[in-house]
Amino acid sequence: MRKVFINLVIAIALVSCAMTEVSAQGKKKKAATPRTTTETEPRILSEADGAPTPNGGGEVMKAAEIYKTSLRQLLAAREAQAAQEGEQMDKLKALYKDGLISKRQLGQAELELIEARHKVEEVRKQLAATDQLVVESLAENDANSIAEFETTKSSGSSLKKVAYIRYRGHASFSVSDAGKIEKFYAAKFKRPLPVAALGQSDLHTRWGYDHRNALDVALHPDTKEGLALMNYLSSQGIPFMAFRRAVPGSATGPHIHIGNPSQKTTK
Repeated sequence: MRKVFINLVIAIALVSCAMTEVSAQGKKKKAATPRTTTETEPRILSEADGAPTPNGGGEVMKAAEIYKTSLRQLLAAREAQAAQEGEQMDKLKALYKDGLISKRQLGQAELELIEARHKVEEVRKQLAATDQLVVESLAENDANSIAEFETTKSSGSSLKKVAYIRYRGHASFSVSDAGKIEKFYAAKFKRPLPVAALGQSDLHTRWGYDHRNALDVALHPDTKEGLALMNYLSSQGIPFMAFRRAVPGSATGPHIHIGNPSQKTTK
């Protein structure tokens, strides 16, 4: 546990550095001229140790909540920065229309606004991914709540009585197979598959999970999209685990993990 909280302190400290960087960027911003240099901001998951999974459900929840609190603080800072970039963009458009700045300057400002918005989405995804990993971690110690897909797919009431659904499948799955699943989903629902994680991510590495040959999809198993996806996967023999349980106090967590369950790489 001591190592867990040391890593959390490091992660939170680095997130604080990121927020300081965002604040500094806002103070340096000039009203009439976009920046000509690119300022760097520490990335939470590639720079920080993150929040490794301790043993026990309560400890998992506590460690994850501390980490998520730091992420929420960074999210607020990045949202404020993106809003500032948006206001600056409106001013620069007016200046460009009046011929007071060049097209290159306007283009640079547009790129900075896109980057600011991308950073906001990045943190939102990390928050959702953290909840999904918490749910998967809890499932490891809750084997009695896992039901085989074959025994639940014929009964919606049975499906809703279990927290986790597993289909073992007979086919192998790797990230190179993701395309055919995306194609199926797009053809059926006329929109992209909501991919939450494809292959190994920094977050999986920090938590000590091997996710190299897995695909996480942000779909609740109870929805028509989730049910259709599970039926398709089982028809193709592709193994998956569906997680119905949400993290307490959060709307995120339910998802469908395609591929064999992620194995722990660290103790």
